[in-house]
Amino acid sequence: MEKMLTDYVLLLKAFLPRGAEILELQQPEKRPALLLADLDGDHCLELVGAYKDHGENYIIILKEYDHTWYQVAHMKGSGYSITDLLAAPVVDCTINTLLIGWKISGIWSELDLLQWTPEGFQHLTPNKKVYSKMAVENMNECPGTYEIALWDHDTGNAYQIDIYRWCTNGLVKATDVYPYYFKKVANYYKALLQEMDSPVYWYYLADAQMKAKLFDQALTTIHKALSSSTPYPSKEKLLEMKRQLQAENNKVVQVKRGDVTGDGTIDTVYLTADQTPDSPFWQNITLVVRDGRSNQYEKIELKENAGYNPTIFLGEFTGDKVEDILIIINTGGSGGTIYAYVFSFINGEIRQIFDSESFNEKYTYNVAYQDHYKATVTSFNKKKYTIDLMYKGADYLAEIYNADGTLKEPIEGWVSPLSGLYPVDFDRDGTYELNTFQNIAGRYNADGLGYMENVLKWNGREFAPDRQHVAIFGEELNTVKLDLPNMKMRLPERLKDPM
Repeated sequence: MEKMLTDYVLLLKAFLPRGAEILELQQPEKRPALLLADLDGDHCLELVGAYKDHGENYIIILKEYDHTWYQVAHMKGSGYSITDLLAAPVVDCTINTLLIGWKISGIWSELDLLQWTPEGFQHLTPNKKVYSKMAVENMNECPGTYEIALWDHDTGNAYQIDIYRWCTNGLVKATDVYPYYFKKVANYYKALLQEMDSPVYWYYLADAQMKAKLFDQALTTIHKALSSSTPYPSKEKLLEMKRQLQAENNKVVQVKRGDVTGDGTIDTVYLTADQTPDSPFWQNITLVVRDGRSNQYEKIELKENAGYNPTIFLGEFTGDKVEDILIIINTGGSGGTIYAYVFSFINGEIRQIFDSESFNEKYTYNVAYQDHYKATVTSFNKKKYTIDLMYKGADYLAEIYNADGTLKEPIEGWVSPLSGLYPVDFDRDGTYELNTFQNIAGRYNADGLGYMENVLKWNGREFAPDRQHVAIFGEELNTVKLDLPNMKMRLPERLKDPM
């Protein structure tokens, strides 16, 4: 390989003016500024060299025909040295573009693009781009032209970075590939922070995470940067980034404040979500907790994370004198059901200690209509409740009962999933119980027979049933009555036979 390089150096020198010197590249290692690449799309390699003559920089391109090399291009460059010399399909995915970095000062280079055209090689960059470091690669999932990442030095090892692609007559920003490339940038700054805790690097890490759409990580990084005694570039800039991040991420639906971590400082509890346009329906509902002491954010995904009117309640449910988090979301279903969750910090970690799905699986019932205008509800805990249906009225009862009070046919109802959950401190000791309601339905959801009511109390491991009741609806005083002595239905006038 070294002999081949030497051969190409000797070949190139044969085409240079007397006294001219081949320039040297310093990265990734020191070597002559030579390149072999197919620049005109004929699948044959051209030899490219950069040299200096009488204080001026030049590019020369040689091509081989029938085992003989010829000069096909000779173009003047800029600067006083060279930092980059490479080829990639920047303009056309079928033909390589020659990318040259002319060194113009200690850490700055000027980008020059040369492209083969039917009229020969042409300079492409109407407005020169100045940079400190350059990376070129295909940043799209699909094969095509390559993008150019230009790193502009700020301070230390920190850089402002932007990504460009060729479009018609110039380079334009390629923001669509930010998520791909800035994940790499974020890793770069994470590595730097392992070596030195710098507010500059925290700022640039947050910037990279935002562009990579790593919003949760970026929010945590911004709060870390804000905790510095000398925030960079300024506290105002970091707060602006935070506001922008919250707007781009999703909408804060509700905020509550209280000490949920148990460290004596006030924490902030958010529900964030995406709202369906022109609708009260929310999707991707997420619990976010900001630790008031460390400013660190923790994001908790909810299993059922879509619905209406999501709310937060902070209260002490477990007896440890630390506030817990109750979340309730209306499902929007015809049964008026809800999703509900309780979260608690236990041994320094946030844990889910109640969810409506598990509750619905455990709290099951059988509902059956009985003769003589009654319905029974048999509970999972082997308790039976009898509901008097006489308040339903003659029209309702006539549909399902014979005149002698017997059922025309067997009828079963059901108890709906959780439809109400309310924190109540029944014992007035500062610890809330969960007062749950489930709709008892007869023949259809709107045919309500009452509610199953369970009061749940934390026993150190879970919320266990403390007591159970059935709540029934009251009877309107003008309801049509049954003729109890004869056990026959007194039919309304409109149902009597006119004959």
